[in-house]
Amino acid sequence: MNVFKECAMIRGVPRPAATEEQRVEQRLRIRRAASELHQEGGLRALSVRAVARRAGVSTGLLYSYYANMSDLTRSLWSAPIAHLGHSLAAVEQTASADGVDPITRVERLLQTYVDFTITNDETHRGLLLFVRSPDSTTELNNDPDLLMLFASLRRAVEAGQATGVIRDGDPRRLAQLLWSGVHGALALPINIDTYDLIDGPTMATEMIAALTRSITTVTSAGNRASTGNRTSKESP
Repeated sequence: MNVFKECAMIRGVPRPAATEEQRVEQRLRIRRAASELHQEGGLRALSVRAVARRAGVSTGLLYSYYANMSDLTRSLWSAPIAHLGHSLAAVEQTASADGVDPITRVERLLQTYVDFTITNDETHRGLLLFVRSPDSTTELNNDPDLLMLFASLRRAVEAGQATGVIRDGDPRRLAQLLWSGVHGALALPINIDTYDLIDGPTMATEMIAALTRSITTVTSAGNRASTGNRTSKESP
């Protein structure tokens, strides 16, 4: 047989499908390569070709696991986001055990989010300020309760409404209002960084105070103010 025909026949034979173990190893290798590049040069160092080269795989194989670069980069944030989830759960558990009022619970949840963005700047910029690519295959219209902060805020609002300290209204809408305000305060100085704006964390802390005042019932606000005045007078 002609050697060239023989080689062509060999090339035409499809490769056997990867086992599940091999697929797991390949996916981990790709994520590890992306993580290394991200640590070395930030988001600018990430590209499909760079990650594939570092992982020792073809770009085609990379695309078989991740629809695009956005999907891959978002997969890198799983560990920090899990840590945020644990922190939010701890706030809720402590609030429940100590009988913390719902307004203070809202304040603590939002401040936990602010603290997270400070200590996880790359995750904040890469994931929480992420704009989805039009060609992304990510499913749309997911239930926002799948978002840990949203669900925690919604539960706090419902608790406050049940005790009369938080005004009436759709708790899901109020939860989004709270998160949106703080998120915007953090994002604005980043997105418009050529202007001399107050830093995000400082504005976010002020925004938390403004937002909680906006959802607090008149009676509850008066009681909190009285408590605050009484405490300040009793202080030496």
